[in-house]
Amino acid sequence: MVVEVLDDLSYAIIRAYKNHPPQGYYDWMSTTATNRIRQLATVILEDSPAKDEAETNIEKECTPGAFKYLMVAWLRPQMERKFGALPDAVAKVLSLRAS
Repeated sequence: MVVEVLDDLSYAIIRAYKNHPPQGYYDWMSTTATNRIRQLATVILEDSPAKDEAETNIEKECTPGAFKYLMVAWLRPQMERKFGALPDAVAKVLSLRAS
């Protein structure tokens, strides 16, 4: 699910850049950003307490919207640091609104 949500978000970011993201975006998104977001999601999923099988597994509770919120919270400051100020259209895609 993490990869699917990240792919959708990345596609929306590219569209917001009018198909011309900054130089280095594709490489950064496909390597650094993807790996770090996967690590973050893995830590969250593995940190869920599972005392017995009757408890609800966090993976079943996490929705695509929750993962998107997590990704946006991580991606926006990282992209600003890497690529500078974000255009309004990109900032809108990376707004922290619950989905």
